[in-house]
Order: sequence, then C-alpha cells, then structure tokens
Amino acid sequence: MNEEKFTGKAKSYASSRPSYPDELIDLLYRDYISPDSVVADIGSGTGIFSNLLLKRGSKVFCVEPNEDMQSEAKRFLSGFDKCVFVQASAENTSLPDKSVDLITAAQSFHWFDRKKFAAECKRISKQKPVAALVWNSYVTNAGSVKELESINAECCPHFKGFAGGSKPENGVSGFFVNYSSFSFSSECVFADESTFIDRCFSSSYAPLRESERGKIYAEKLSQLFKKHSENGRLALPVVTVAHIGEVE
Repeated sequence: MNEEKFTGKAKSYASSRPSYPDELIDLLYRDYISPDSVVADIGSGTGIFSNLLLKRGSKVFCVEPNEDMQSEAKRFLSGFDKCVFVQASAENTSLPDKSVDLITAAQSFHWFDRKKFAAECKRISKQKPVAALVWNSYVTNAGSVKELESINAECCPHFKGFAGGSKPENGVSGFFVNYSSFSFSSECVFADESTFIDRCFSSSYAPLRESERGKIYAEKLSQLFKKHSENGRLALPVVTVAHIGEVE
C-alpha cells in the first residue's frame, strides 16, 4: 500500500512541483474530450493536473487516498464548482459505474496495481475506457540533473531513478489495447534555493528533513543550486511524457 508515502510532504509538493504543458491539455480537449466531459483524475495529489482540467470547464473527480495531499488540493481548488473530492484508491475509487469520459493519472500510475486499476477503469467509464498516463521527468543527460541524480543515490536509500513514462517497469504497454505516446520538452525553473530544496524533499524517496541524512541532503542540494543557478534561479530540463489510449 502506498497511501502514506507522501504524508508530511504535501505542502512542499504543492509549493514546488511544476504544472504540465498547455500543449498536452490542448491535445486532450482536441482529440479525446470536450469541456462537457467528466474526468476522473486518479492519484490527484495536491490538484496540479486537476486544476488544468477544471479550468477548461470539465467536472473532475479528484481521487486521492492521502489525506494530507487532498487537504492541500481542497485549498488549491476551492474556487471550482465542478470539483468533487474523493478520498479513495486507484483500485477502488468508489465512483459510480459508467460515470466518466476520461481517466487521467499524472505522476501516479507507477504506484497502482495495474490489473485492479484496469478493471476499475472499465467499471467507471461510460463507454470504452480511455486513460491518459502522464509524467514530468528530468532529462537525465543534462549535467545538473546527473549531479542531482548522484546526490539522490547517495542520500536517499529508496531512490531508483527519476519518474518517467517511458520506463519499461511502468507497465504502460501491457495496460493498453492500443495507445499513442506524446512528449513535450520544457524547463522546470526554481525561483530560489528554498523552492528547489522543497521540490526535492517532496519526493517519496527523500529522507525526513529533520533527520541527520536529511540535513546532509539539504546541504548537498544547496551546493548544487549555488553551482548551477543563474541570477538566483535554477532551470532544469524536463520532458513531459503522456500515453493515451484504450485500457486493456
């Protein structure tokens, strides 16, 4: 069970995680859904991806098992009438049968039980189950990202590499009947050192800040920021990967 992996990290997550490209949202609303569509955003976290869907006028079920993360989402998305918060897992959303037009999972699919989630997608979809699986991930051949990867490997015992939708272990190909893949290049710009460090501590694998390991981690991150920042800002190259298609 992964429900508690982000407990205590919600504020850092909300304040430091990047959003997703407008081009991806344009693609969804051009080729897959309309503003009248109902979307289930699974593993919705602090509401970063849900926010983009709500802005287009869709009704969005924000399905998130972690209470801390959903509390942040409720604050962030409080201005939207079509936002419905559901504290539940991906495998048992508690949503009504045949209630949604599209299922999204941004930065979350790798935590799910694939078979149970696929069955749930079929149950809650109005017609054929269509899902969009989305990840933001650092471009790992960049020098600054390589250094960050090295720091994570040294200070975070559970670090296994940065998230990425193209990784075979994410099980994407076996999840779909057929699907299309899209990628969008951008930069994640941290306006100051504090935001960058918050982003790193928002990861599930990061040590607790107050621990001895956490203090060492923070110091090394500070050194990296000072080395690679320009005019007090650090830009790291990011690729957003989306796989969209009919669930198996």
